[in-house]
Amino acid sequence: MRQTTPQLRGNYIGKLYTLMGEFPTLFRDRICMECSWSLPTFYRKTRFSETLPAPLSNAEVEKIQDVMTEMLESMEEENKAYFKQHRKPVMVTR
Repeated sequence: MRQTTPQLRGNYIGKLYTLMGEFPTLFRDRICMECSWSLPTFYRKTRFSETLPAPLSNAEVEKIQDVMTEMLESMEEENKAYFKQHRKPVMVTR
């Protein structure tokens, strides 16, 4: 029997795990698109140095913040939708 991905099975934790796993790649691709960077430029700008500040302009910092905020809000909406889809009805007894 062939296994399906968590997203296709409809498994709540599987969907969240997949969503979280895809986030770094989606974030990277979105930043590259919004800032008109190549992948090497993205990785060069993410390199950490204790002695040198990040080579980002104020406009780039603002754009990155906007993208991050938008993506986190979108992820929260997807989580809410997954939760509603998978929550079992609660029976109220009196």
